[in-house]
Amino acid sequence: DAYLQRSRGFDISKIAGWYTQGRRPMANGSWADTVRFPLCNGYWERIIDARAVAANEGDKAGIRKGMTYKGDGWEPTGQTYEKNDRVYIVEGIFHAIALWLAGYKVIASISANNFPWRILEENKGKLITWIIALDDDPAAHAVIPKYLAGIRKRGEIGWVALAGQRADGKKRDWDDVYRDGQLDDAFLQEACYRGRLFCATSPMKKAYLLYIKRPRPFFLVEFDNCLYSARVNLTELQKDLDGDDVDGHQPEFAKHTTISQVANCVPRFEYIERDAITGEQRYFFQFDFPNSRLNCKEPLPPS
Repeated sequence: DAYLQRSRGFDISKIAGWYTQGRRPMANGSWADTVRFPLCNGYWERIIDARAVAANEGDKAGIRKGMTYKGDGWEPTGQTYEKNDRVYIVEGIFHAIALWLAGYKVIASISANNFPWRILEENKGKLITWIIALDDDPAAHAVIPKYLAGIRKRGEIGWVALAGQRADGKKRDWDDVYRDGQLDDAFLQEACYRGRLFCATSPMKKAYLLYIKRPRPFFLVEFDNCLYSARVNLTELQKDLDGDDVDGHQPEFAKHTTISQVANCVPRFEYIERDAITGEQRYFFQFDFPNSRLNCKEPLPPS
């Protein structure tokens, strides 16, 4: 109770009966207290004490030995699926609880390498929007397109939502957003916009989405770890739109926009190195390529 309430920031009165306290053997032979949630034919549990996590070589959570959750997931007690619902599919149970407490329907897949197809199949035809809201990290990014294609292949509605990153560049989980008091319709709308950007299939489509958010005649577009420029003929575009908003008019936008490749990589400035005696400076950049084996950090002179 103390862990879920104080560390996780949950109102435990609303999730009473969902969990129990358990114990788990550690790598060093000791035992640690856990918070345990029933899952499929077993349970998932999270070690409570940070010192126990350290004693377990950083392994924080696990499932009961011998159980399986493949094609299934964790659901809040009593959750039902109605026509035209929106259901967020996240990885962790704590992420799911945060969204549920904020008023949204949710399923926890437990792992990025699992998807709750059973639940989706049982609720096909209800015009439910299944929103893939896995962690915003490379492991999830690698499987999101496959899951989205699987949803649409079944004739269902599929979206993607990404929680984004913190100011320091680290990923932000849904329960982080909840503890920050920001998990509401406005944030989720922005998360779905990030999902649309992630799913863009060409530089032009990504440029269109960026333009909807911030109309301007020239801007840069990162796509597939290459850098492109977008030049928009605002005069001709406005003529074609005839007073309409550009949202929903992608063909018109493409007609009056020129996309050019600027670089075969994406450069990200990191820091300046300055010689204290000579005053000479070098600018260090991280270069990310479509082929990640070519990624490198290199210094450039001011010129």
